Amino acid sequence: MRYDVVVRGTYVSNGLQKGDIGIQDGKIVELSGYRTLSADKVIEYNDEIIFPGFIDSHVHCYSNPNEGMNRATRAAAQGGITTIIDMPYDRPEPIDTVEKFNRKIEDINQNAVVDVALWGTVAKNKGVNQVQKMIDAGAIAFKLSTFETDPQRFPSIPDHQIIDIMKITSKNDILLAFHAENEDIITNLVNQYTSEGKVEAIYHHLSRPPESESSAVSSLLDLAYWNNAKLHLVHISHPHTVDMIEKMKKIYSINVTYETCYQYLTLDTDSLKKYGVIAKCNPALRRPSEVEQLNEQLQKGDIDFITSDHAPWVKDKTEKNIFKAPSGLTGLDIMIPVMFDYLVSKKGFNEQKFSELFSSNIAERFNLVDKGKIEEGYDADFTVINPNKPWKLEKAFYQSISNQSVFNGNTIGAQIIETIVRGKTVYHDKEVTFENKGKFIPGLKGGRLSEY
Repeated sequence: MRYDVVVRGTYVSNGLQKGDIGIQDGKIVELSGYRTLSADKVIEYNDEIIFPGFIDSHVHCYSNPNEGMNRATRAAAQGGITTIIDMPYDRPEPIDTVEKFNRKIEDINQNAVVDVALWGTVAKNKGVNQVQKMIDAGAIAFKLSTFETDPQRFPSIPDHQIIDIMKITSKNDILLAFHAENEDIITNLVNQYTSEGKVEAIYHHLSRPPESESSAVSSLLDLAYWNNAKLHLVHISHPHTVDMIEKMKKIYSINVTYETCYQYLTLDTDSLKKYGVIAKCNPALRRPSEVEQLNEQLQKGDIDFITSDHAPWVKDKTEKNIFKAPSGLTGLDIMIPVMFDYLVSKKGFNEQKFSELFSSNIAERFNLVDKGKIEEGYDADFTVINPNKPWKLEKAFYQSISNQSVFNGNTIGAQIIETIVRGKTVYHDKEVTFENKGKFIPGLKGGRLSEY
């Protein structure tokens, strides 16, 4: 058989394999020996490694409306990410009704460069009736918060409403995720430090102590236990929280997964002191010893996957009051090369483990049944990395509107060479190619189930 495309080289599938990948109509049709397949187009790699397309399940395309779907997905393509799952906390209005959800689907189909699935959310004290409607429209998961960043756009959801939503998501086998921080603890400390004039960068860390995360997480684990919820906990930042999740999951058989973000493994309070607002994120960066423990837990296999929590703010670097600066870091352009350099090149993670943390584990948890593996029948999504091609990260590199990063000026040892979505190149030779048009990926309950 002559294929549309053959991708040839060393690829990651249950370890490193060398061979040909036959692609037809955007799907992987055949895995074969090296130089055994023919195609109209052959893409051959020698010094590179072909990974299953990476997935970032924690992206905020519209927390800064000047970013938007096209710019964010261009950043994803450049960063080696073939699928994003976009968060619902859009500005000025969150995606908390089926009407808003459907408008966002149109945005994806018109403007996305890579594939996009969508989170939904719920308004505070109302809107539970929208959950099933958004599931039916294709929501892949729902995101709620126990901390109120904004009463309309990013509200805290009371426990009685969480229980009602858990019942619906459980019935539909849909993931329910949380930004888990204790609002009472944090608000009290922020008010205290502000009144005392303690507004330097380190007070962001001090206003969000470990118990502000772990206390919120423990409550959600208990609610999930009693309501049979399929729970996910985002941006876990502290090793004590990891220990607690693992113990409660084992003792009570709770259906829970959790992620950390690239910044919680690579940055710490020293970074916060040095870079100020550029290093501000929620939860706050932890002490060096705590970051070291979190890395040890990752090495042991405790953390399910890693995300960017891409929040592309353009921050005022002259702001001296840390509490006035927006929270969040850019990530889509840089997370994969930064983390490949950090985990594989420096810490000795193998390519299979890296693939699991950034692709297959995410696909499995979110029921992205066509994504996350180089196997026959899967989407032909690939990220090609040269592990030995150093480059310097400059501000001009970014596709995202935010080019503010602690990592700017660093030399990164690995480089994204090509990004392929459903057999079409979206990034090659330092250019986003626009050869592919991204598409909306609905949840299994929203249209995909009938295909399998």
